[in-house]
Amino acid sequence: MSLRGDLRTMALPDVLQWIASGRKTGTLHVERRSVQKRIILHEGNIYSSWSNDPRESLGQFLIRLRLVTEEQLFRALLAQEEKGRLLGSILVGDGILAEDDLRGALKAKAEETVYDLFLWPSGQFEFREGSSPRTSSSPSSRWSPGDPRGRPPGRRVAAHPRRLPQHGDDLQGARPPPTGAEAVEKQLLGLAAAGKSLAEMSLELRRSEFETASLVFDLHARGLVAVGQIRAETQVSDPVGAIQALLTLAYQRLQEKRYDAALKAYEDVLTSTA
Repeated sequence: MSLRGDLRTMALPDVLQWIASGRKTGTLHVERRSVQKRIILHEGNIYSSWSNDPRESLGQFLIRLRLVTEEQLFRALLAQEEKGRLLGSILVGDGILAEDDLRGALKAKAEETVYDLFLWPSGQFEFREGSSPRTSSSPSSRWSPGDPRGRPPGRRVAAHPRRLPQHGDDLQGARPPPTGAEAVEKQLLGLAAAGKSLAEMSLELRRSEFETASLVFDLHARGLVAVGQIRAETQVSDPVGAIQALLTLAYQRLQEKRYDAALKAYEDVLTSTA
């Protein structure tokens, strides 16, 4: 059985609840502008997910968790292109990444890919029943849409992608940030002080809007930022589409042996996501 529609008329929680109540197995395809996501479900439970947003790639996630370095990731990606193997299996096989760490990263990545969908104000969806995941492999994320974990924690404060978090002047009583998060929090506070919106922050940090909202929510709870106004925007941003266009251009320039132009296109990709 197939179900399709618009998230404006049938919200994502309702779609997931319909799937869960029927204990359905299949794949939910969700699309907004150039961003495409897939949620794989087994008997009503979320099993794993996929996204074409480069900020939600496994490699970016492993770097943010400090499980691999950029150099290790680059070498693994080259090996993946040559051997056609999964990135995770290459990293585990080379002794760079422990299997338990990979499993934990896949689980957290899958959950955040799904959580980010709760922030989408619109988009097209289609559920295709019948494509069951392999039962021999461990699920990267398995929880029911009725589970309280399905409610993204950052939604209450900074869920709107154009909302402007404001830097707090009174820092008395604020807890010291965790050591591993000091650089990210410092960057977030700087972006808030510069008047950046949630969507702009997520691009600067190379993180999904959900993950950025969660970080901002934590800062708000500690009195470090306040919620500002919603900025009016005349243009609809599509960062993933822009990145894809630049990558296509870079590949074309490489085929034409115009290496300087290809390098410029790749540099534009980095500046658009950094």
